[in-house]
Amino acid sequence: MTSINISDVQMQAIIAKSIMDNITPENRDEIMRNALAEIMTPTKDAYNRSKNSPLQQAFVNAAENVANKIASEKLEADDSFKAEIEKLFNEVSRRLFADEVREILIDKICGAVKDGLSERYR
Repeated sequence: MTSINISDVQMQAIIAKSIMDNITPENRDEIMRNALAEIMTPTKDAYNRSKNSPLQQAFVNAAENVANKIASEKLEADDSFKAEIEKLFNEVSRRLFADEVREILIDKICGAVKDGLSERYR
């Protein structure tokens, strides 16, 4: 007996073609409207907070990828830029962990954790 192996991608393509070949133009339009609505509708996360729609998130991810690539290239190619970023980071770290700010920072972190847990377990 001969065995036929079809990959998941091939099976999805076969099913999609079969569906598209056998539905009415009206049903096809409705499927497209529903699919577009789905990718454009914001969702909720595990804490019931609003999240970007899948389409918005795709744009955010693409923009972040481009920004990361540009920043990485700039940091690798420009030593003076890298030195300035390091100076800024050192200054932020120094201010963030200064004694007069430390207690405020701890309170804010604790508050954020408490708020997150309160949202989660309501």
